[in-house]
Amino acid sequence: MVLFGILVIELKRKAPSSHTFPEIINARFGVSAHKVFLFFALMTNTIVTAMLVLGGAAVIHSLTGVNIYLASFLIPVGVIVYTFFGGLKATFFAEYLNAAFIFGVVLVFVTSIYFLNPDLGGIEGMYEKLTEAASLRPVAGNSSGAYLTMASTGALAFGIINIVGNFGTIFVDQAYWQKAIAARPRSAVKGFLIGGLAWFAIPFALATTLGLAAVATNVSLTPEQIESGLVAPAAATLILGDAGAILLLSVLFTAVTAAGSAELVSVSSLVTYDVYRTYVKP
Repeated sequence: MVLFGILVIELKRKAPSSHTFPEIINARFGVSAHKVFLFFALMTNTIVTAMLVLGGAAVIHSLTGVNIYLASFLIPVGVIVYTFFGGLKATFFAEYLNAAFIFGVVLVFVTSIYFLNPDLGGIEGMYEKLTEAASLRPVAGNSSGAYLTMASTGALAFGIINIVGNFGTIFVDQAYWQKAIAARPRSAVKGFLIGGLAWFAIPFALATTLGLAAVATNVSLTPEQIESGLVAPAAATLILGDAGAILLLSVLFTAVTAAGSAELVSVSSLVTYDVYRTYVKP
């Protein structure tokens, strides 16, 4: 996202009247390249939306017991309603509110786990429990089997996959291009740079804190549940009870609706400008 902020400068300079990035491809490289990148764009939006819906449904099922298939159908309903009436403006407004709420919840979890929870014993207690957990259940591929280490082959592999994958889901996702096109040049560049830096608080604070808390408290989960991303909900529920479950469920809903709304608006733009106005009725 930080690198995308640099691309925004060239976008505003060379294609200020564009609506979608396949439009730019079409103007520069022609119809064949346009069709290829239009396919990439639509597939990216489809995959990202599927990840949001399926991941959100798995967490909702874990926290509330709602049928996972029913949750998969109910999650998009709220997104469709407010996106239909509000459009891109509603997406911007919702993301401001969602970001403020998410960072508030991050502070609540971090404060509760490292400073307030008597069972964990603060930062020193967490360190002792994680050191003990490493001796009992060492992590394969980590230095000395420790949880508190940066020398991890599994983390390195995940990082490479995540970087490569995120390059695709950002640079070929019309949702990011649409925000850049809609914003003023000064606001767009600054927004992507600050947003990219602020995003680090989510995995490095919220996910890491809840993940380590789950290890320290010996949360019991099956490998399938861990792969489905249910570590954080389990840890939040164990540490803060029903309040933790409600907070995490609220964060999930706001994040999924904001991202899902952006995907809906971007697909509508692709269909309007790159399919209908390019091939159906120019």
